[in-house]
Amino acid sequence: METADMLLIVDDHEGIRGLLKETCLLLGYEVLTAANGKEALELIGSNDIKAALVDMEMPGLSGLETIERMCRIVPQIKAVVMTGYGGSLLLEDAIKHGACAMLKKPFDLEGIKSLLKRILQP
Repeated sequence: METADMLLIVDDHEGIRGLLKETCLLLGYEVLTAANGKEALELIGSNDIKAALVDMEMPGLSGLETIERMCRIVPQIKAVVMTGYGGSLLLEDAIKHGACAMLKKPFDLEGIKSLLKRILQP
């Protein structure tokens, strides 16, 4: 049996972490969560995480700082910045820090599903 890809969800809001975790579990992924960048970096080195959904605005390390550090530890990780804002400038900045995509809040199941399918294709 094929093992599911592991995702990391990083958001300082517990409700958003829980919602995304449940959504991703329903889609068949294994899921770890972190409340901030520091927790995320502790998890990233010791788990086979394929993709990370990282909130842009968090106390301590920002989402972009977290993504940049994650990519140094695991260069092949697919990092997605999550934000309630948007725009091409934000996406360009996120890509410079190592993100491969942006996920806009509020989320919808189909959007999450298609994004994960696209970035995790072999």
